[in-house]
Amino acid sequence: MPKARMTTDELDAAMATLRDQHATQQRADTRRAWLRSLATQAEDAKAARRTALATIGQILREDRADGDLVGITGAQTETGISRPTLTGERDDTAAWDELVALARRTLAVGDDHGDETALHARLPRLAGWYHAAQHLDRVYRQGRDYDPMAMDLDDEAPGYAVLMDEYLAQVRRIAAGHSPAND
Repeated sequence: MPKARMTTDELDAAMATLRDQHATQQRADTRRAWLRSLATQAEDAKAARRTALATIGQILREDRADGDLVGITGAQTETGISRPTLTGERDDTAAWDELVALARRTLAVGDDHGDETALHARLPRLAGWYHAAQHLDRVYRQGRDYDPMAMDLDDEAPGYAVLMDEYLAQVRRIAAGHSPAND
């Protein structure tokens, strides 16, 4: 028995259903992508928080070595962080030691093993300097007849060297075991 043909109204209704299903699937896919992205941001924020506390601990160790110029009470006033947390961070060097090792690996191999990316997740301000320098360089080269194969290393964006010098100075300072506050 031959199949009955769909009427125009039935075809329109079927197409509307398919469009609705597709739109629903797109919304779900968009939400899943946002959730994954935000989960990554939340993990990065946890890493940044942990690094900030480890750096506070290092600053407090350096301060103690200088005769407690600020001290735990002063640090509590400045940061709003509880005295037990500050004392714990000052007395536990594990997280700081991990950051120092990460900075050393970043200097040694760059991002070959994801170390630079991990360092940037932990230190967003440091990542900002790096990405600002890279952005300046990209914009500078877009407006020029740039041949990447020519490798003219002297041709760089104005301000690029200043940002990269500060970035590398901070990474070297951490790799040497010094806090950013120990200038």
